[in-house]
Amino acid sequence: MQAERTRTPRLRSRAQLAQERAKLAAMPPFCNVTGPSTQQAIRGDLRVALSSAIAQQLITFNPAARVELASGRRPKLLLGTDQLVRRWRQTGEIPGSSMIWAPQQFGVFFDAAQDDRLYALFHLVGFHGLRRGEAVGQDCSNVDLTAGLITPAKEIVVYRWGLYAAEPKTDGSANPSRSAPPRLALRSHKKRQKKERKQWGSAWTDPGKVFIRENGSWLHPETVSHAFRHIHATTDLPRSPSATSATSPRPSRTQAAETSTRCRKRCATPRSP
Repeated sequence: MQAERTRTPRLRSRAQLAQERAKLAAMPPFCNVTGPSTQQAIRGDLRVALSSAIAQQLITFNPAARVELASGRRPKLLLGTDQLVRRWRQTGEIPGSSMIWAPQQFGVFFDAAQDDRLYALFHLVGFHGLRRGEAVGQDCSNVDLTAGLITPAKEIVVYRWGLYAAEPKTDGSANPSRSAPPRLALRSHKKRQKKERKQWGSAWTDPGKVFIRENGSWLHPETVSHAFRHIHATTDLPRSPSATSATSPRPSRTQAAETSTRCRKRCATPRSP
């Protein structure tokens, strides 16, 4: 009788485990691979939750405390100097996992991106250091071209290819940026959106975001990455995390404009999309 009582919970736990495995097998195959720093953050959350369960006498052991993970340190950012780029082209070896573009290299990229629909978005990322999700989630109400003020209040997060709005990842990201925004690029982008709105008619939606799809719906962050990779492939620039990183140094607008003929022309004369 005692054996039956102790065996029943085990059978139930095995059945529950089989159900959980079936649920995992039924999940979509696509999943973003997390990096070391994200894995460290996940383990930290699990340790806190399991420690709380121990305090409530629900469990007696914290398995998350014994999990060994790679270091969550971020790689050192290298500035793409002429020497590093020259060596990279000669040997084919990338000097570092994260190489930041110099102002001259930003100018080359802007020259190549001049006709892209997301040209203004790349300007915001390059000059203001917005993350990809923050640029896509930038609200129109938080952009003041007259005062030269941009406040990233929301970011668009991808979860299993679905989208949802969330607060910026860090407190520093939510601080207003007082660098002069690309007024001409944003105004040109706004004119393009007005034309698209007229073409779509009643099917066009207004989510209140600066950067949206042609029909007015949210812009998927991966669309930005795809556009960046496509433009980057047309240049001879080294790989850079600048398009999606808020920690990259920001070249001044003057420095980039001095090294880009297209930027210099746009700063002097407005251009219609």
